[in-house]
Amino acid sequence: MTRFSVIDLSQLPPPEVIKTLDVEAIITEAKAQYAALYPEFTADLESEPLVKLMEANAVREMNIRAQVNDEARAVLLAFAQGNNLDHLGANFSVARRQIDPGDADATPPIPATYEDDPTFLRRIQLSPEALSVAGSRGGYIFNALSAGETPLSMDVESTEPGKLVVTYEFPEEGFSALIKDADAYKTQAGSLDVIIMGWEGSGVPNAQTLQTVEAYLSGDYVRPMCDGPTIRPVEPITYSLDITLEVQDGPEAPIILSAAQAAVEAYTLAQHKIGRRITASSLDAAATVSGVEKVRLSGFVDIEPARHQTAYCTGITMVVEVLDD
Repeated sequence: MTRFSVIDLSQLPPPEVIKTLDVEAIITEAKAQYAALYPEFTADLESEPLVKLMEANAVREMNIRAQVNDEARAVLLAFAQGNNLDHLGANFSVARRQIDPGDADATPPIPATYEDDPTFLRRIQLSPEALSVAGSRGGYIFNALSAGETPLSMDVESTEPGKLVVTYEFPEEGFSALIKDADAYKTQAGSLDVIIMGWEGSGVPNAQTLQTVEAYLSGDYVRPMCDGPTIRPVEPITYSLDITLEVQDGPEAPIILSAAQAAVEAYTLAQHKIGRRITASSLDAAATVSGVEKVRLSGFVDIEPARHQTAYCTGITMVVEVLDD
């Protein structure tokens, strides 16, 4: 059994701090409480002003409860997004990586681009693995994803009694923003492969990125002395999609096509990670947006990448076929 286990947050039971909202239950509770104070009270008519006041207050109370639920979700890894996730990352000393600095001097200004929430969340979950001194798989993955944020080398020198000089060597540019995904696995005793995937195109990183990761993972503070990591680029499996949507006749066909196209693109992008499967059933589910009667995939076979591969979609051709009445 290994220490490395990234919890699938979607499989956790609902947190007890999140309460179920039911406005009718709140109204019933208010009526019962009022009746206990004033036994002569009856709520036979829904149109009575007092009943309407209770209903209005119940809606306000439900909105407050909903706000409390949202605030509770904001401090849970499974639900936190945006700045809230940034603050949770700070608890682990993990910051969101900058993908592109943008251009503040452009007209209009181009804002900086940062890594998305799912990628950032994964690094937060992996960060405790970096504390391992035994070269855990999770530790190698986290350090590969974070290469360039910490020094390539460190030297400590005593120049005079009671004084230490600590020298850090950082890469000229931060490379972690170029790394989308990573994986590590043992090939034989004392040897392991670290697979690196970039953000651009099919995911194959350039030689400079691989060299930077190799230099970083070879540091004495990262790599155990008995480990010999080999840094390898991910191997892409390219595929394209030919999809036909069967829909009923009507003016909504272009809207349906646009929604289905966006949904399938989002699925292929989310699955563009090391070892992620691409299945016909998932493509069918993604394309089956409101208004789609049936999805037909032409010539597609499920893609099962190995642990050093990634599935990369090179194009999506999607057409609508209107059904006869």
